[in-house]
Amino acid sequence: MPRPAIAICPPCPPAVPTPQNGVYRSRRPETSPLWQIVARHLAEFLIVYDDRYAPTHGPLRAVVPRALESFHRCGILAYGFARVRCPDCRHEYLLAFSCKQRCLCPSCHAKRQSAFGEFVTEEILEPVPHRHVVISLPRRLRPFFRRRKRLTRLARLAYETIKGLLQAATGTRAAVPGAVACLQSAGSLLDWHPHVHLLVS
Repeated sequence: MPRPAIAICPPCPPAVPTPQNGVYRSRRPETSPLWQIVARHLAEFLIVYDDRYAPTHGPLRAVVPRALESFHRCGILAYGFARVRCPDCRHEYLLAFSCKQRCLCPSCHAKRQSAFGEFVTEEILEPVPHRHVVISLPRRLRPFFRRRKRLTRLARLAYETIKGLLQAATGTRAAVPGAVACLQSAGSLLDWHPHVHLLVS
């Protein structure tokens, strides 16, 4: 069992902690439909993947089972927790460990997304106008990027394309935009659809 962690909570409410007075409540991940689907079908999915899905979707990368298993344990007290206690009122609660993953876990993804957005806003972006640009690929080119080494080059290719367009429009190579690029490999239907989101100055 991990050692309890001590944390200072905000000014304690005068009333007994209830869902109505803003006190932390566990999110109970096991009640979500996504968690229940993973819990019920993960083992079967891993067994049948090679025969049923590999011919059309390619081999299962080692990171996928690890991500699914981590998501299945995320937020569950039985898999580890920290004990949080207020030194003033002595109120305590248990905070389950999280998987800290992107994309798969809605709770952890929202936290990481918020933290990344704050970091980009405060540390990266200059106080100039920016535009959100999405670079997608025709269907015939998408299989070419199934290899990981090629996929990681896609963000650089997207940036070079945007830079070339802006330099052509301004008529000078001195026009070099800043950009923050986020690479995504799936579309809204979870099909193979590599594309890049860019925030371009």
